[in-house]
Amino acid sequence: MNALQPTSIRVTFCAVLLAILLSGWSLAQDANKTVPPPFVPKITIDKETTWVTEPLKANGTIDYHAMINRYYSRGVTTENNSVVLLYRAMGPKPGGGRLPNGFFEALGIEAPREEGDDLNRERFLGDDVLYSRPWTTEEFPADAAWLRSVEKPLDLVVEATRRREYFSPMVSDGADDPLFATLLPGVQETRWLARTLVSRAMWRLGEEQRFEAWADLIAVHRLGRLMSRDSCFVGWLVGSAIEKLAIDAELRFLAETQSTVRHLKFCRRDLQKLPRRVSLYEKIDVGERASALDSCQRIACGTMTLSECWSLVDGEQAFLTKLFAIPMLDQYLSQSADWNVIMKSFNLRHDQVLAIGKLPTYRQREAAFQTLDQELKQRIRRRTDPVAWLNLIDNQKALSEFTGDLFIPATITSIAHAFRSEAHVEQNFQNVETALALAAWHSEHGDYPRSLADLVPKYLAEPPQDLFTNQPLHYERLEEGYRFYSFGFNEKDDGGRGNFDQPEEDDIVVRMPLQPPQPK
Repeated sequence: MNALQPTSIRVTFCAVLLAILLSGWSLAQDANKTVPPPFVPKITIDKETTWVTEPLKANGTIDYHAMINRYYSRGVTTENNSVVLLYRAMGPKPGGGRLPNGFFEALGIEAPREEGDDLNRERFLGDDVLYSRPWTTEEFPADAAWLRSVEKPLDLVVEATRRREYFSPMVSDGADDPLFATLLPGVQETRWLARTLVSRAMWRLGEEQRFEAWADLIAVHRLGRLMSRDSCFVGWLVGSAIEKLAIDAELRFLAETQSTVRHLKFCRRDLQKLPRRVSLYEKIDVGERASALDSCQRIACGTMTLSECWSLVDGEQAFLTKLFAIPMLDQYLSQSADWNVIMKSFNLRHDQVLAIGKLPTYRQREAAFQTLDQELKQRIRRRTDPVAWLNLIDNQKALSEFTGDLFIPATITSIAHAFRSEAHVEQNFQNVETALALAAWHSEHGDYPRSLADLVPKYLAEPPQDLFTNQPLHYERLEEGYRFYSFGFNEKDDGGRGNFDQPEEDDIVVRMPLQPPQPK
């Protein structure tokens, strides 16, 4: 049988689209009648669909806000929760953003007072130089004066990082907002807190207050680790960015000081005592799964449309975004699909991604993610074939599979990218541990070792590895220092050129002495 000609495809597509639109129009007309009850599809509450079976809302659906808060507040008290002190330092409107009603009640405290020396009053510290290299009061007198004026709230942030728990409640801003729409102004503000502390550390380092500078840097590192415990994926990402900021500053500290073996041992012990970084696996398994299932549940119950949480794997199917902008089509797909089928499919795909995330090496994970990505994109391409739309009319199973294939891949693909980022965070932390070990060797021997293997067992428990290739890090002694690097995401040797080089390359590089900070 001959393939359909382009004209025939267009005619078929238009006919199918018209049929769907008419079905959506009929559905909308039925919904406007006063006699029948509103459309409320059945959602099966079980492990395969909703993943959890309680707590329930008044309408019998899962209260994912309450579920998330219950999960992440286990063992948390007002006295051990770092978030309590962080908000006392930030004030009631972090970054100028209004917090949802009930946020501080969920923390078990009263809202901080509006007046006072909180960290939102004025913001000097806008220059990248202030957190990228040591500086003095003479260079930036206004910034130094501002840091003195906010010493009390900054010290409160440092105190907060010594607490062992981090619980920031997910509180809806409206009567029943989706989980993904929950406001998180304090999460982004915490990134600015970290930059401010690093700036104070660089100021202290410039003023030759070495021990005080290190205390601020390790506090930033603790803050990043605590942030990894946030219930949402965004919080985990911000925590990773804060940890990278701390690592860059710690490398700068090593480059600018001639620390004794005793002090370097103290620094290494501080790194070893950092709170455990919560794995991305937990964020994906609980927070991201709950957010996606919450959206599915809302679409199924008619309180949200598919287009409100729509995103695409790539731009190849941009016309679908335009189609979902048609209210009747959006309504037809949202209300005619069996969301029990879609939720089951999502959970299976989600578990598949988590299984990939648990593979032991980056290369194994990356190969599996590439295979999955191609499979998902191929499914979407098949669904954009107009001929395939013929199966959607009066066929709920086909319609449900179609809608799931459009809804699920974007979420799954973003999760795969996140697992790649986790490897980058782990590599950078290993690099700072290696740099500290090299500094300790240099302090004792007056030079650097011929091989990183020489650092074992006195300075490191085992030779450092390139986590992306599962091979030893590339290391070489230079005339005035050393250089070592990981091959990074592309898994190839770019000659020790990283993201600070021109042209920019992919290697994750540590050089001593460090390169001067590059202007942005």
